[in-house]
Formats: sequence, structure tokens, C-alpha cells
Amino acid sequence: MSKPTVRTHFLLISFLLASIMSASAAWASSAIDAFEQEDYPKAKKLFRSHSDKIEADYYLGRIALIEKELDTAEDYLEKAVEALPENPDYHFWYGLVNARQAANASIFTAPGYASDAKAHFKKALAINPSHVKAMKGLISFYSNAPAIAGGSDEKALAMADKLYAVDAKEGLISKIAIYREQQELDDELKIAQQLMNDFPDSPRALLKAGFAYQYAKQYERALEIFEKAVKKQNEDEANYLTGALYQIGRTAALSEKYTQRGIEALRRYLEKDISSDLPSIYWAKFRLASLYLRQGNKEDARQLALEVSKNKDDVTLAKRAKKLLKKI
Repeated sequence: MSKPTVRTHFLLISFLLASIMSASAAWASSAIDAFEQEDYPKAKKLFRSHSDKIEADYYLGRIALIEKELDTAEDYLEKAVEALPENPDYHFWYGLVNARQAANASIFTAPGYASDAKAHFKKALAINPSHVKAMKGLISFYSNAPAIAGGSDEKALAMADKLYAVDAKEGLISKIAIYREQQELDDELKIAQQLMNDFPDSPRALLKAGFAYQYAKQYERALEIFEKAVKKQNEDEANYLTGALYQIGRTAALSEKYTQRGIEALRRYLEKDISSDLPSIYWAKFRLASLYLRQGNKEDARQLALEVSKNKDDVTLAKRAKKLLKKI
């Protein structure tokens, strides 16, 4: 039998390396898929054994942020941004966790977190001047931070103008938020109308515009906009379509009108796959219980309110449900 040649060894090693790289890529893809599908326990397990430590730290940090484990998120994302300082996404998410830390910190540590948040949002934009999330992060910072810490309504609006040039829809949505923070209701509604005119087929745009009218207590107009959003077919914005169903119910509850329309919308909402960034099923059931009570359907109202009152994840909501039970 002939001995293996150098070429044979080379081909064998190349094959093995390719197999390892392919397996690693598949492993990474599975972990990212789990993250995007919001299966965070599975994603964490996969990322903790992931060969790419930098990418693993990045995603583990984002998961910790979602789970409101801010210190853990800060540690992971700091490692990621230090390991790969030219990645704008890493700077954005590290900036975001610092912003969240600032909101929950003492008066002694909050300024440091806020400063780091602003610095990393700016760093993300320095690397990628069109980074939409970093622009939105700075807008939020300028809108909410006190002047002594760098907050500025003028800077917020200026950044919103820059965002508008990159992404018109997000720029207008940001302006609505700025004007609401400033309590400039007329300007907020003006931009809301522009948003609807410019993006009439976007559930996200319609939902944000509807919020403006809901906040202004123009409930009939808000309901009309939310119902229009529900009728749109946009797979990329399906989550906002679902959110509009909830807002129809909420508008009915706030206005003390449109009871049947609110009930039907909330029933449809509870049939949907509700993601973590939408109001919980307990909030939907609480709203539905209040509408049932107004309608005179005490049996269904009591059943839902009792279920919500036992929810241990949202103590404030559970208390509201107990108050509602006393009225039934």
C-alpha cells in the first residue's frame, strides 16, 4: 500500500478545517435564530458554548438587556465593544445599556452612565453616519437628559432632522416623541398627520400617529387610525398591526365609548402570537374585563379580572384587577 502523499495530508487537513468551520457557522446560525425567535434560554445555552467569544458576548449582552439584567448586560457588551471597537452596532447597544443604567442609577452614578451612553451613540455614528438606532439613541438622550447633563430640545430636533434625511418615517416618529416630551401638542399632531400622509400603508406609522391622537384625547380620531392600521397588509410590520388591535381596546377603555369595537379587537389580539415588546396578555385581559363590565357581562368580566389579579409578574396591574373585582 502506498504511503499518503503530502498532497493527501494537505487535502485531509483542509477538509477537516472546512468541516469545523462549517459546523461552527451552523452553530452560530442556530444561536442567532434562537435569539431572533425570542427563545432566549436556548440562545443563551448555544452562545455560552459558541466559539466566537466576541459575538457571543454581544448577543448574551442583548439577552441580558431584554431580561433587565443590566449589570450583566453591561459586562457582556463592554467586553464586545472593547474586542471589536469598529463595530457601530456594538457601540449602540453598549450605549443603550448605559442609558438604561442611568435611568435606574443614583444621582451620584447616573451622570457617568449618561455620559457613556452619549459617547457610544456618537461613536456608532462616527463609524456609520447613517446608523438609525444610534441617531434615535441620541434623540432620546437630548430629549430626556437635563440641560446640565447635556440635554437639549434643539439638539434633539436637529438630530431628528438628520434622521429624517436617512429614514423619513423614523425621523417623523422621533419628532412626535420630541414634541410630546415638550408638551407641544399642536406640533405633535401636525407631524402625526404628515406621518400618515407620507406613509399611509405603514402599520407602524399609523400606530404612532394614532398614539398622538389618543394622547390628545381625540379618541374617535385615534380609533379610526388604529382601525385603519389593522386593515393594512405588511408582513414587515405585522407586530404593529397586532399592537393596533390592543390600542383599539385601550382607546375604548379610556374613552368609555366604542365598547363592542374594543371587545372585538381585544379578542382578536389575544388570538395573536404576542411578542415581548407588545402589551402582555394580562393587560389585554384587564382591558377586556373592564369592557365586559361596562357591557354588563359580569361573569366574563369577573373571570378575567380574577385571572389578572393572580399575576405575580406585574404587581401594579394585579392591584388594579383587584379593584375592578370589587366593582363587579
